[in-house]
Amino acid sequence: MHRIDHATAAPGNLFTEGNPATATPATTVTDDWLNDVQGNICDVVETAGLALVKGDYTQLRQAIQAMLIASQKAVIINNATFEASVSNGEVVRWDSGNSRFDEAIADSTSNNRAVGIADVTNSKVYLYGECPIFSGLTPASRYYLDASTAGAITTAAPTDKVSVGIAKSATTLWVDIDPGQTTVAVPTVTKLTSGSGTYNTPANARQLIVRMVGGGGGGGGGGTTGSGYGGVGGDTSFNSVVAKGGDAGAPTGGSGGTGGVNGTGTASLRCGGNSGVNGFPAWSAGGSPAGGVGGGSVFAGSGGSGAAGRANTGAGGSGGPSSGVATGGGGGGGEYVELIINSPAASYSYAVGAGGSAGVAGTSGFVGGAGGSGVIVVTEIYY
Repeated sequence: MHRIDHATAAPGNLFTEGNPATATPATTVTDDWLNDVQGNICDVVETAGLALVKGDYTQLRQAIQAMLIASQKAVIINNATFEASVSNGEVVRWDSGNSRFDEAIADSTSNNRAVGIADVTNSKVYLYGECPIFSGLTPASRYYLDASTAGAITTAAPTDKVSVGIAKSATTLWVDIDPGQTTVAVPTVTKLTSGSGTYNTPANARQLIVRMVGGGGGGGGGGTTGSGYGGVGGDTSFNSVVAKGGDAGAPTGGSGGTGGVNGTGTASLRCGGNSGVNGFPAWSAGGSPAGGVGGGSVFAGSGGSGAAGRANTGAGGSGGPSSGVATGGGGGGGEYVELIINSPAASYSYAVGAGGSAGVAGTSGFVGGAGGSGVIVVTEIYY
């Protein structure tokens, strides 16, 4: 459109009636200006979907009202940029790295973060409301983001449920993206109970919470001549982080083993194991004195006299009792360590500490209890 630009126009491209006293001519109304005005008015009417009717003085008003109503039917982003594979009617997500809209897919990853429906032809994205660019929809059916074909919608809800909207008709979808229906993956747990090897991080895991304990020390043997120390509990490790095993209990009225403590590597939490109870020295009160109780760990306490620590708890074994003579000291409990790993690597090396061996019995005594083996418990958190 343009302002009147004939040579008779007043300054500022305005109309004038002219002035004979000053020889100023009236502005000539040109055909190109009239056609420009007519074309612009008719374009508004026809764009609103109305057929031009001669003598109907309300059509411009009707067209403006229709456009205002239409603008209230949907929330739309204009001048949108799309990845090359995106087609009309596909569900899209925002690709911040490339500042464009890409196809979304219900795969339980960030690719399921749908924002709207693509109208590639008109460089628009329908964020909410009526989207009239479809064909073959089933009226009143709810549609979901598809899990197998990027950008597609389906009436069969996948495991990763991202609701896209409800069909108003075969050609129009009421868009109402609901990411709140996305199924959150349930955390899984991997328990490593012995030996060493490689832990492989599950696909799509975004965080690992690792809890582990070193092996418990073995209890010392009860009795006099010939009784022996328990074995030291083995260290448990996950990659470079170590949970120390408990020390061995001493025989023949000796001291309990020190609990595991001060393992290496950076951890979120460390808790040293409890020390074992000392054995009784020479006994003159008659009866059968008990051995020193093994030290507990975060996962469990130890059993009674001469009892072994429970497997995969890191509890120290108790000292061996005797028949009226000295008893063995309890083994120390293993150290507890907890670490949180965000954005985990594909794999980690690990080793589970073995429980310390039982101290052998001496004269008039009994064997100590073996220490409980360590354990690694990995909780896997997903997107």
